[in-house]
Amino acid sequence: LGINYFDTARAYGDSEIKVGLGVRGRREQAIISTKTHGRTRDEARQHIEESLQRLGTDYLDNVHLHGLEERSFEQVMGPGGALEALVQAKEEGLVRHIGATSHHWQVLVRALERYPFEVFLVMMNLVEDDPLAGLLPLCRERGVGVTVMKPVATGLLPARLVLRWLLGQKVGGEYAVHVAAPGTTTPEELEENVRAAEGDLTLTPEEQAQARALRARWERERCRCCHECAEVCALHIRLGVVLGTDIMYDHYR
Repeated sequence: LGINYFDTARAYGDSEIKVGLGVRGRREQAIISTKTHGRTRDEARQHIEESLQRLGTDYLDNVHLHGLEERSFEQVMGPGGALEALVQAKEEGLVRHIGATSHHWQVLVRALERYPFEVFLVMMNLVEDDPLAGLLPLCRERGVGVTVMKPVATGLLPARLVLRWLLGQKVGGEYAVHVAAPGTTTPEELEENVRAAEGDLTLTPEEQAQARALRARWERERCRCCHECAEVCALHIRLGVVLGTDIMYDHYR
């Protein structure tokens, strides 16, 4: 179907092993993005070496700092932090591009002021579209590749409509999103996602009305992974995890 971009991570169970088996013999045709959730230089270095082994490759196209957030920002970005391991690995030819991922686009803006990242993976969709104004213009200015996670909001939104909406967004007259990474559970979903990216991405008036209705329906019910609720509970119950588990049960069974 023409797909050549594969998003995986050291923390995703045996995903790297499966991706490695899948691209065996065709490695040069694949762009593999993996991630390290290590916070120190030594942890990240170990993860890079393990990813290389698990993927069965001698280089990684993209390595991201996984789940960059405020509470660990200085540790990751500072002396002895995980970023140092990625920089060293790139100098050694083990990594081609250095990136970062986050559910919080503001953290990525801050990160770009500290280091010239080449690619970001950020959460964005029809309901959670704040990065369009806050992050993507900066990425366009700095030449940063933009990959979007959760573009169909873990299956809450109709793929064909919202993927066309996402891929059709422009900044400075050019398309702002370079790669959308929707999850799939069946070959049919995969084919539907691919068809969404074909042809004219302009939404019809009817589709625009449907998009507005979807936004109104979900903007107050969808968990935005902001973690603000974690500061509310005096008993330190992880409310986001509790509520998220309920959402996951409803959609994944």
